[in-house]
Amino acid sequence: MWYGKGPGVDRAGDALKHGNAYGSSPTGGVLVVAGDDHGCVSSSMPHQSDVAFMAWFMPVVSPASLAEYERFGLWGYALSRFSGCWVGFKAVSETVESGASVDVPPLPEYVTPDFDMPEGGLHYRWPDLPGPQLETRLEHKLAAVQAFATANPIDQYLFRQEQATFGLVTTGKGHLDLLEALRLLGAG
Repeated sequence: MWYGKGPGVDRAGDALKHGNAYGSSPTGGVLVVAGDDHGCVSSSMPHQSDVAFMAWFMPVVSPASLAEYERFGLWGYALSRFSGCWVGFKAVSETVESGASVDVPPLPEYVTPDFDMPEGGLHYRWPDLPGPQLETRLEHKLAAVQAFATANPIDQYLFRQEQATFGLVTTGKGHLDLLEALRLLGAG
């Protein structure tokens, strides 16, 4: 696990980008926890790490509450072990600086997706020199991310209408904010 606030994510960007490109261990995995402080409550600058993670081809989990931290973190490690990607984990200040009692469920079991691993696999190997093979491996790793997410879905439908004309997609704390706004409008 790596942790840093947003400015630390910026400063460590070179190492995080290279780490994700070269890959994780199939027996370990890497979770990159970004302490994002959008309102600059306890940081030198307001920040969010989503765009940096996207630029580094790093999948991201964004828990909405403390209760989701364990589930999303374990899922992120399992995803990293399977795909070879380092996995970003958004830890926003509003959630981190809160408190809650949570039940700790039994450890989950994840389904191994039906996925054709490329020759040489997806994980770090030595020597693995820079070149086009890293870009090709990133493409394969992102396909493995999709396969893992399909076999082990973490997304949820809260209100599903088959004939809906539009939908709302939310992640992280923004999800809880939207639910509260809908409640205040009498629609939730």
